[in-house]
Order: sequence, then structure tokens, then C-alpha cells
Amino acid sequence: FSSLLGRAESERSSYLESIEPSEDSLEGLLDEIYEIGESLKGDPTLENLRRYKGAVKSFFEKVVKRSIRVEEKLSGANILKRKKYLLLQVIDRKMEQLAASVVSNQRENLYLLEKIDEIHGLLVDLLR
Repeated sequence: FSSLLGRAESERSSYLESIEPSEDSLEGLLDEIYEIGESLKGDPTLENLRRYKGAVKSFFEKVVKRSIRVEEKLSGANILKRKKYLLLQVIDRKMEQLAASVVSNQRENLYLLEKIDEIHGLLVDLLR
């Protein structure tokens, strides 16, 4: 079972790495974030919130896949004292700056999402 799971995960990651988001798709997602963000400000319904959250998640997943590379390194030869390090490399500074711009421009809506997720977490904790 674990070998099948490992194989499926490696196939999924290689497929995701082969997909490179185009500038047009990112611009479309960015426009969608702004449009849904404006409708969320005007009409803060659960449906608008879900749409906004999905658009932001999709945008950041594509930006992170394109702009940042993660490498895992192991230190030393001694198995008992070996440490695992994760190295983050910024590949595309322009994409990183675009993501920072979205965060700063959408701060109010993202704060609303944060508070709603916090409340949801508290409710889940109460049910346990």
C-alpha cells in the first residue's frame, strides 16, 4: 500500500510541476479576486466568502508553484545526528512581488477570512 501511495504522490507532484500557469490565467485569477473581493465588501454572504477564499487559494497555489522551489537537504553522514533542512529558493521575483501586492491590496478581505476561519476552528474545537 505504501509503495502505491508513494508512486501516486510522485506522479501527482510531477504532473503539478509540469503545469506552468500562464500570465493570462494569473491575470484572470487576479481580476477574479478583485471582483469577488468587491462583491464581498458590498454583500458579505457565505457564498461570496467561499468564492473569494477559493479564488485566493487558487491564485496563491499557482504563484507558489511558479515562484518558489523547495529543496530538502540532509546534513552529515552520521545517521543518528543527521538533520533535515528545507531550502526555499525564489525563482521568479516578479511573481513573488505580485503575490505581496495582492496581500497588501486585499488586506481587509483577507482579515475577514482569517477571522471566519478562526471562528470555524473554535466551533470545531467545541464539537470535540
